[in-house]
This record gives sequence, C-alpha cells and structure tokens, in this order.
Amino acid sequence: MTTKEFIALAKNNKINPLQITTFINKSVETKILNEKQKSLTTSNNTSYSITAKINNKDIKMDTNYLDESIIRELIVKANNIETDYKEVYIEDKKEINDEAEELDFDISKQIEEIIIAHKKKDKSNYITNIETDFQLERITKNITNSYGLDITSIKNICAIYTEVTTKNNDDISNISDVLYKTTNDIDIDSFISKLIDEAVSSINKVVLESKKYNVILSTTFTSKILGAFASLLSKEDVRKKYSCLADKLDKKIFSDKITIIEDPTNKSYPSYNKFDNEGTETYKKTIVENGVLKMFLYNNKEAIIDNKKSTGNGYGSIDVRNIYIVPGKKTEKELLKDLNNGLYIKDYQSTGGVVLNPTTGAISVQITGVIVKNGIMVDSFETCILTTTIFELLSNIIDISNTIEFKRANSGAPSLHIKDMSISSN
Repeated sequence: MTTKEFIALAKNNKINPLQITTFINKSVETKILNEKQKSLTTSNNTSYSITAKINNKDIKMDTNYLDESIIRELIVKANNIETDYKEVYIEDKKEINDEAEELDFDISKQIEEIIIAHKKKDKSNYITNIETDFQLERITKNITNSYGLDITSIKNICAIYTEVTTKNNDDISNISDVLYKTTNDIDIDSFISKLIDEAVSSINKVVLESKKYNVILSTTFTSKILGAFASLLSKEDVRKKYSCLADKLDKKIFSDKITIIEDPTNKSYPSYNKFDNEGTETYKKTIVENGVLKMFLYNNKEAIIDNKKSTGNGYGSIDVRNIYIVPGKKTEKELLKDLNNGLYIKDYQSTGGVVLNPTTGAISVQITGVIVKNGIMVDSFETCILTTTIFELLSNIIDISNTIEFKRANSGAPSLHIKDMSISSN
C-alpha cells in the first residue's frame, strides 16, 4: 500500500489529519580482516513513522508496513491511552524533490584497495590484526500528509572504519580511525596507511608526568567532543534543567575564537537534511558566535511549549545534523610548529560511557596520543587522564586548523591548539 492510499483509507475512517514520514535505506557494507573479505552485506529497508489525530488526541506509531491493520491499531491506541503529546501537521501543499547525486553501489574497486592497503601491515611484526569496515548508504526521507504535502530529501553517506591491533610482549593495543563523507571518493590507501604508521609508532610508549600541558586536539577528538556538546543544546533538556547551558543563553561560554554552526543544508557534509523528521525545513544556524551561546534547538513539541517555531531539529529526539566548529587559517602542521613542545591528543575513551556530564559540563577521559618536541611528533605516551570541563576546554583556545573532518556522521571539526590542560598519568 502506498502512502497516498493509506492516507485515503485513514480519511475514510475519519482519521484526519494524518502525516507519514517514510525512510528508505539502501546500503552495501563489507568487512575485511587481514586482507580477506569476511562479509558483504546489502540491504534495502523501508520504515514508516505515522502521526494522526484521533478523538482529538495526537497518536504516534512506527511500523515497517502500511495496511488496514495499522489503521485499526491507531484507533485502538487512541481509545486506550491518555496523552498530552501534540503534533504540528504541515498544511502547506508544497512539493519538494531534493536528491543527492547517484551513488554507485558496486564497491569491488574499494574492496581491492582495502586489501592492497592491508598488506602494508607486514611492515611490522608487531601488527597482529587489521580490520576495515566500509559502507555506502543512500537514505531517502519522504513526508506526506492529508493536507497534500509531499516532500522528499535524499542523502548519501560513505563511511570507512579501520582498527589496527598490535602486540608487544603481553601489551595488546588497538588504534582506530573513522571518516564520513558524502561520496565514495575516500582515499582508502592514505587513510589505512596513516593508521598503520600510527600503530607502529605507538608500540613503545612513554610515561607522562602529571601536570598541565599545551596540546593539540585531533579532528577525531574534537568531532566527538562537539557531538557530546550538541546534546546539551536540546530545549527539552534545558527546560528540565538537565543541561549545564540552561542559564547561559546570550552569555560568553567559550573563547571568542570559537564559532559553532549547524548546517543540515550543506550537501557536501554527510548529514544533509532538507527537512527534519517532522517536516520542518532546516536552515544554517549559528549556535555559538565568537564564544557566545546564541540559541537552543527545538522540535515541534518544545516549540509549542515555548510558543516558538521549531528550529528543524526534530529527529525523534532533538538532535543535530552537520554541526561543526568554524575552521581557522593554519594547517595542522603549522599548529604543531606553534605548539613546539606539548602533546598531540589523537583520541579518547570515556569512563563508564560518559564523555561529558550534562549537568556540570565536566569531562574526564582516557586519552591517547604523541609527545611533540620542537614541532615534531616523536614518542607515543601511555594512556593518561584528561580532566577539564567543556567550558575550560573551548575557552583555552590558542588557534584552530583550517580543515574540517567528519569523524562522526553528525559532527565535524578542525584540530584545536589549546593551552593548560590538566593531564594525569594513568
């Protein structure tokens, strides 16, 4: 049954208005371990999210199919639950058909490139395993409703993840990296080769002295921290006092070098969305400008509560797409030269799964990286603990690199040169 047929059936059952968000995910994924392909998986899945007004109640339901039984389930649900949930039904009859470029799902070339790159593990006897996961995904989102709305947005995501395992006596270490793009033109050889070199160079580690260091945060570290920060922007969490940003609107919270943008409309970034899952058109927005917090993020529910318009961040929960820190002018190599002596922090692991305490802004993570001497990366260091807050971290900015990399699908960042970070030997 098509969405239009389902809407017509709903009207015949006096269900009106009704709105359907359809998701079609087409993907291909391969896993390669030590030069051997372990799996190749293809999928083409369709799912639906339905909202309907029945007996003056707004009912929401997710399903993998549309037929008469879903109509009955909606009616039963409306008759048996109490809810104060309110939905906004778009009454505009506009049509949007916004497509990304076609995506070639034949990844035989990429598989061959990965296998060839994996052979470089033989440069070191310390490398025991290397595993790569490569995925292409095309996501179609369509919203139709009983008012005649019919809008479609299509995006592509290409992702590569590689993990290298080394063993030195009884010491087993893993180092990994990930990259998201919108097209399948990732330089696979460079991506994997760089990670292999990093794994080999990190076999013998130095124990750091516990003190404050000037550091450079990699794009990986910064992208992940920015993703954690984005969760603090939800107006629902602000309203419930779950977010440490609740009393900081229009106040300076970071260095004036920090400007944070969310731009779902940018097709060159991996989380392109013409509209959110509620049908609200997205737009480029400045969340933090020169260190000042300028706005919170709304879905329809929170917009109704505050008598405001949704900011187009309704993705089930309030969430972001294509959030990034505005880059600077220097290359990462120039930042290393400016750092002179300090630490290059590659990545972190959270303690107990918590990266950023939402109510305090506190950060305590296990970090990995390299010692920098005279502007050159030298020895890797043993895992340490970085203790700070999101406010201190993004206030102690010396400079920002000129390249954004998306190390998470929703958040990308440049490298950051930061002063006076407290680091404790683990």
